[in-house]
Amino acid sequence: MDCVRELLTRGVVVELSSHGQTLVHATAVKGDVATLQMLMDCAAAGGADLSAVWTMQNSEGDTPLTLAAWKGISACVSLLLRVGPEAFLVADKNNSRTPVHWAAESGHEATLQVLADHAAAGCTAAGGADRSSVWTMQDSMGDTPLLLALKNGSSTCVSLLLRVGPAAFRVADKRNSRTPVHWVAANGDEATLQVLADHAAAGG
Repeated sequence: MDCVRELLTRGVVVELSSHGQTLVHATAVKGDVATLQMLMDCAAAGGADLSAVWTMQNSEGDTPLTLAAWKGISACVSLLLRVGPEAFLVADKNNSRTPVHWAAESGHEATLQVLADHAAAGCTAAGGADRSSVWTMQDSMGDTPLLLALKNGSSTCVSLLLRVGPAAFRVADKRNSRTPVHWVAANGDEATLQVLADHAAAGG
């Protein structure tokens, strides 16, 4: 704790590495929940302002939340959402993907649930942005989180995403104008196709 407090005092936590990463980025991607909590506690106790760090992007455009979501480290995601909720809708620079996109593509159902709970906890994020817009948000290749999940064969993530963001069911990608049903049918994924059929039958 004393070492972390000293780093905060010297401003090391917000200094950028050669890859544009802060200590918070490095801690989040490693899944070091204890150190991440320590950073937050020391910042609060010492009056240090780390508000800019939560949305700070590294050289690839990733925030600490994006890295934690990509790795599927739910505990870190929960912590980061609590102190920096504005990072929820921040997309990376290379792929225009939000933390939800990365968790969906990587098949991290538990992390997706944490993100979904956060979205459901408030209609709007900082600045008045609609959190629910994330479910139909398309990345640079035109993929929604739902499309990324089904392309990677994660039927459990597909089910979750259909439940929290049913509007994405009808969203086609930009490259091929294919909906989720088109993609699953082309891939021959019968299990996921059944999930989509059940959703449609239920009025989705």
